[in-house]
Amino acid sequence: MQVFQAILLGPTLAPLAGGKAQSYFYFLFFSLLSVGLAAHYYSWRFMQLFLGLVALLVFFIIIFFLPETSHPNKRGVDNLDPGLLPKWRPVMLNPLQPFWLLRSPNVLAVVRIIFSLFSAISRT
Repeated sequence: MQVFQAILLGPTLAPLAGGKAQSYFYFLFFSLLSVGLAAHYYSWRFMQLFLGLVALLVFFIIIFFLPETSHPNKRGVDNLDPGLLPKWRPVMLNPLQPFWLLRSPNVLAVVRIIFSLFSAISRT
């Protein structure tokens, strides 16, 4: 087993990170073992269902147990009456907002160079 660890993890990690590398190896080993057993005795659909349920469980654990990271008395919300605030508010994200970065001439030049290189490569 240690020979496989040395072969697989030796070139990729620093020499002083041996304990960390060993834990990575055992995590990979047991994850591959569990996936192989699930695929052998059940179907790949079972493994996808299991991964989905685990992701849902982790999502709810994060929602309910991860504390708020805003600093007290910085936003002014702390002075409001908690009874007046809604329990949940949606967050509106604008997916087109990063396009404002293209107004900078430097960023626009880099993006144009990258796109022209990719278009030249794809034509050949």
